[in-house]
Amino acid sequence: MSAFFTTLLQLSGWPVYAVVAVVIFCETAVFAGLVLPGETVLVLASVLAARGNVSWWLLAIIAFVAAVGGDSTGYFLGRRFGPRFEASRLGRRRSPERWAKAHDRIARRGARAVRTGRWVGFVRSFVPWIAGMGGMPFRSFIVADLIGASTWVAACVALGFVARGSVVRARELASDASIVVLVLVFAAVVATVLVRRRRRARARARDRAVDARAGH
Repeated sequence: MSAFFTTLLQLSGWPVYAVVAVVIFCETAVFAGLVLPGETVLVLASVLAARGNVSWWLLAIIAFVAAVGGDSTGYFLGRRFGPRFEASRLGRRRSPERWAKAHDRIARRGARAVRTGRWVGFVRSFVPWIAGMGGMPFRSFIVADLIGASTWVAACVALGFVARGSVVRARELASDASIVVLVLVFAAVVATVLVRRRRRARARARDRAVDARAGH
């Protein structure tokens, strides 16, 4: 894997765009992200953009189109072949409980799961498939995906410039950013749970008050 990244950093021009497009597209279309993370490839390509080897705006456009294209392909493949894949030998490597949790996440959170899933490592590879398998409307999926993909691409490309063309610094920033995102996602989940509990508690209090008045 390190040899691949080393070779990538020696490229310039269209070969870089081609690698970025293929890796990011396949990451979510055919689970390639489990082997080769598109996030790392895009960050390294952004380092090349900071060095002047490629155009930053063209890199961002190609990455965005590849991300949305890969996600959409994964969505439709999930809708068509998802149940069969889940029952296959490869699909059974994930326990039924994990599949059930993934389906439940999409059913309950829908668009939010698609937006946040783009930022979380291996989850990114599975979310489009599971969204398709779960019957999430494509219109809802694509709107959420456009938001998630655009912010993700912008952040990854910006890392190369913040790192000023340094590979080591870019990787450190990417790692720090991943941690921050995970913390924010966790905080959002906790906040959502607390808000829902408070709403349910208020609803029960109102029901008791109504019952008490009715009893009088």
